[in-house]
Amino acid sequence: MMHKTTLTSLALLAACGGAAFGQVSTWYYGGGNDTIGNYGQTADSSQAITWNDSWAEGGAQQDNNYLDSERLQVNLEVTLQTTSEAAVALLGFSGISTNPADITSAILYIQPTSVFGSNTFFIGGVPAAESNWDTAEMSFNDYATGTSWSGGNLVDTVFGNYGSFSAADGITDPIAIDLTDALVAYLNGEIGGIAFYNDAVGDFSVPGNEAIIFGSNESTVDAERPGLLVEAVPEASTALFLLFGGFLMLIRRRRG
Repeated sequence: MMHKTTLTSLALLAACGGAAFGQVSTWYYGGGNDTIGNYGQTADSSQAITWNDSWAEGGAQQDNNYLDSERLQVNLEVTLQTTSEAAVALLGFSGISTNPADITSAILYIQPTSVFGSNTFFIGGVPAAESNWDTAEMSFNDYATGTSWSGGNLVDTVFGNYGSFSAADGITDPIAIDLTDALVAYLNGEIGGIAFYNDAVGDFSVPGNEAIIFGSNESTVDAERPGLLVEAVPEASTALFLLFGGFLMLIRRRRG
């Protein structure tokens, strides 16, 4: 027979409702209008944050800075004669209120504007010490004016394996990218920025081929700006879940 205290405690847990054991979702977006409706998503809440994004490319454009660019670009190292056109996109998020230990899912939604060739792009990071990259000084070779990236250039500085995503040639539909591991690493200070890259080498006839170009947070087209959907188990729910597990063990022992 179940002990009266156990019955009372279980009743209290049940009164807390199923939501106590569920997840809470938050949509994070940059300045301007909330972008969640553009991607057909819903969330328990939406929150504006400081959204950092930029990109850099090698070759003849290696000294260019793309701060406040309306588009981000990622492409393989396209070798044309003596020009290496590799491009890397960087993202960072300041003001995310979700505890990284509670995050169960983080999906980045982007709107491609051009995709050339069907490719897989990888998710890495840049060193935590180089987190202040979103400035007018950052380029492919330099983290800041007169200071090289720790790896010598941006491609060789990127490290870590936080997943990948694919883009089909000519696709115009939004792309959902699993950013869970990368976001947790970023929020824990293990990396100073999330990088999209592909370090493969190709020999193609047109510069910029084997690339994906997508809207940045600075896009003036509302439907092109990205958003981040984060799901987490609240700390209180985690505690209740553990308590519930303890009661289940107690019940099994009493029945035994």
